[in-house]
Amino acid sequence: MSNLCKSLIIAYLLVSVCQYGNAYTSIDKTSNSQVHVSGYIFNDLNNNKIRDNGETGIPYVAVSDGYSVVQTDNQGRYELQLNKDAHILNISVPSYYKSNGNFYRDIKKLKNIWNTDKNIRKSGFVKVDFALTEYTNQPRKFVHISDTEARIYKEWIDILKDYSSNNELSFMFFSGDICYANGLRLHKNYLNSEAIGTQTLFSVGNHDLVDGEYGEQLYEQCLGPAYYSFNVGGVHFLSLPAKFGDRKTAYNYDNIKSWITKDLEILPKNTPIIIFIHFLIDDLDLGKYNIKGYLYGHHHVNLAYRDENGAQMFCTCSPNKGGNDHTPSSFRVIDFSADGEMRSELKYTKFSNHSVANIFSKGDSTVINAIIYDSSCDLVSPEILMPNGKKYPMKKHSQFSWEATIPLEISKADNLKLKSVFSNGNTTCIRIENTYGLPEENIKGSLKVKSITQIPGFCFYSEPVVYDNTLFIGTADDDSNSKCGIYAIERTSKKLKWFFETENSIKNKFALHGNSIFACDIAHNLYSIDKNTGDLNWKIKLQESPMPVCATGLCIKENIIYAGSLGSLCAVDANSGKILWKNPWKGGIYSVAENYADEGVLISIGYWKGRFALDAKTGNYLWEHTGKFEKFANSTPVTIKSSVLNFDGVDTLQMPENVFLCLNESTGVIVEPLTGKIFKRFQIPGPSIINGALHPLVHKDSLLIFGTGDNGIMALDITKDFTLAWQFKTNPSLIYNVPYSKDFQKSVNGNCLIINDICYFGASDGYLYALDASNGIFIYRKNLGINILAGPISVDGKTIYVNDFAGRLLEFEIDL
Repeated sequence: MSNLCKSLIIAYLLVSVCQYGNAYTSIDKTSNSQVHVSGYIFNDLNNNKIRDNGETGIPYVAVSDGYSVVQTDNQGRYELQLNKDAHILNISVPSYYKSNGNFYRDIKKLKNIWNTDKNIRKSGFVKVDFALTEYTNQPRKFVHISDTEARIYKEWIDILKDYSSNNELSFMFFSGDICYANGLRLHKNYLNSEAIGTQTLFSVGNHDLVDGEYGEQLYEQCLGPAYYSFNVGGVHFLSLPAKFGDRKTAYNYDNIKSWITKDLEILPKNTPIIIFIHFLIDDLDLGKYNIKGYLYGHHHVNLAYRDENGAQMFCTCSPNKGGNDHTPSSFRVIDFSADGEMRSELKYTKFSNHSVANIFSKGDSTVINAIIYDSSCDLVSPEILMPNGKKYPMKKHSQFSWEATIPLEISKADNLKLKSVFSNGNTTCIRIENTYGLPEENIKGSLKVKSITQIPGFCFYSEPVVYDNTLFIGTADDDSNSKCGIYAIERTSKKLKWFFETENSIKNKFALHGNSIFACDIAHNLYSIDKNTGDLNWKIKLQESPMPVCATGLCIKENIIYAGSLGSLCAVDANSGKILWKNPWKGGIYSVAENYADEGVLISIGYWKGRFALDAKTGNYLWEHTGKFEKFANSTPVTIKSSVLNFDGVDTLQMPENVFLCLNESTGVIVEPLTGKIFKRFQIPGPSIINGALHPLVHKDSLLIFGTGDNGIMALDITKDFTLAWQFKTNPSLIYNVPYSKDFQKSVNGNCLIINDICYFGASDGYLYALDASNGIFIYRKNLGINILAGPISVDGKTIYVNDFAGRLLEFEIDL
């Protein structure tokens, strides 16, 4: 152990002694009503888990049964009388040590020893030792994961193993919802510390409480104590369970709060504390302690913010499925300092040595822009290889994208290669396709890259907005909130005109109205921003808590902004920012669909609940669809003329002139706007799931074109009883982003764009596609290398702009 580490430990122990004296607790050995335990926590020099001669005890280590907390004495010895209701005996592993074996023991087994062995009772104690090993260069780095909800071994587990082997971590933490009996057993067998290659730790989620004598019984048998503490790098960590869940718990939060107090009171003053929990609890009342942050899950989203006390708050999504707000599958890597400040970097699954390059001209030079990424390791040194042997290093633009400029006309930039070396030792070398200057058949509707501009942050479902010579881009940053906001880019030069930093991520549709840009971030802040200067006109908070997050796109109708979702949904005057009315209905969770206003009606969605209609002027409740078909409604309605409809059993003459067409998860409905009366329900040709931030497109009053969550894009003939006109299947998604994703999902999440009867759309396989809109026949595709979540836009029918998830603004020229 280094002298610095030893000095830190000695200082820690001296402070403990000065504050609390010798924390060794003497107990009554004569009582047979409860189990007494005693033992040593020792430095296991030979790693055999047995305390041998010369292996000294470690002083002032906390030992607990979940009710009482004691510390080892100067020799590393402790004594504890176990509470009759206790299940697990555990230690709070100190900084610069790691547990050699489990840091906990099953009290039921200890009770059996106590009750069956007279000699043990006569001695007064069941002997329980804990072996620790010095961890001199303990890294202040860990991985945070939540809501895996898995029962079958799949590739995401291999990604975690690979990340562990490629990066030195102190631990990997799973914040609950391991999910039901099969999930608990899977994690016990395949995500234990030995299997992963670094210590794995867990907390109890609401779905981890299952049948048994009490809800957390199987969790304890598989993964250890329901609540505990540990220390890394001078920071104290608490793991706390869900307050309630699917089954009744043996623990209760009155006891847990008492234990927390006992655990924290023995710490040196101002020790930084970080808390893991499945979902946040309002009444912990830890204000007098130095709480530096909370890491949690439950909501299936990625979110970063600071609470009113300045503590860092991180909610983390799943590594094996999309989030409820379509957050791409990911895990969070945290580096932290000795004072408990955290720096986050989300790692997105499931990439392995992934490299895709695009090429375009910039004056007399050639620019190569590439997506290069591996989920389990870093990229070391990408470079462009020339045929003459010359090499050009690439500059990193974002977590995903890299770029190099070569002083060579693009027509002469032949036989270029992209070589990438990863930190795990793997190397890839791909040929860079260059069609510029080559003779080729003119393919009407094909695309050529005109420019690629890196925007800080990530782009989700917020399509670019164009005004005159300015492009407005909305971005997200779920790590630090420093890159999220609205960027104004000059269309010709691609130079930044201004940047307005929002409090949190912009993940869905924002809008230009009059002289202002209106945007709502996921923490329910609504902004009015001057479109020319980027100055703030006004800002209002639609909801105090960021949970549940607002991933719903806003809409503007007759100078009224409809923003927010669920309890934060409001009608706001665009000029003044005055709230005109606030939503009266509750229930459900955030939707990635847009709020939709037409025919005097506002439609908003509560995912997991249904579709709701309010009077757009007054906010008065009109109707709702909350049955089994609408529970997972998650797409924006569209208004169509009833005269174009033609289906069996319905007299369209009895309909109003305009009706709403709404897509649910697997069905569609034709609805009377004011009453909610369903004139027709039709089945989406399957198996296909509708689940995206999409606004279905009606083409030539005959085709309804829309993307699906798992089966590409399709068109239904609205003049022929919504029969399938055509379907085009994309490749499987690069990153899962649809909630509760399945393997090989082929998702198209954003809107479609039709120019000259050609349908353009981006997909989660990383391609921008062009199809014949009348029959779905393939025309062209361009591989961008990363998920495209928002739809493409065009202002002149000659140029297309699209955002991708890497935060790039791509400009394409259409071959007319």
